[in-house]
Amino acid sequence: MAVNGSCWFGAAVDAAGSLLLLSGKLVSVDIGWRIGFGIGGVLGLFVILLRRFVPESPRWLITHGRERQAKDTLRDVEEEVGSREGGHLPAAGGKRLTVHPRPHFGLPILRTMFGKFRACSVLALTLMTAQAFLFNAVFFTYGLVLARFYHVRNTRAGLDILPLAAGNFLGPVLLSPLFDTIGRRRMIVGTFGLTSRGW
Repeated sequence: MAVNGSCWFGAAVDAAGSLLLLSGKLVSVDIGWRIGFGIGGVLGLFVILLRRFVPESPRWLITHGRERQAKDTLRDVEEEVGSREGGHLPAAGGKRLTVHPRPHFGLPILRTMFGKFRACSVLALTLMTAQAFLFNAVFFTYGLVLARFYHVRNTRAGLDILPLAAGNFLGPVLLSPLFDTIGRRRMIVGTFGLTSRGW
């Protein structure tokens, strides 16, 4: 969650930085917005480099025929969690998941999505659509809406964007443990329900 939330952490830093870069005190405004734009490009390059150090999931490794790496990754995760919990983890019980390595993924995935897991696919599509077309559409045009309809100066829009971005970073980081204790279904329904009511 911290890695995924880093986008919003960056947005919060960017909003705070815009107050400085667009104030005209450090540099002129026409140079300030260019510097802010350039910082985004530099951070993008940093993410490309950082990506090399993020491990792939064991499931992805197995499906791509890299069983040894998958076992090493699982062992590392189990050792880290076991050391945090003060001992070894109990053996996994319940149903087993069989994963078949494949060179290509096409029609088998579509059959699975729209056959066996049709309800899960509809839920995932609904959540992704809500995020992409509702939440992100509002957030990414927020500065324009503030300037055009609420006559907020462009140099001050960062003050309104900063708490929104900070909340989007802190929310997942603080709430993610509850997904494992309360349950994913209850948390998804509860958090979406509360935010839709404006609480």
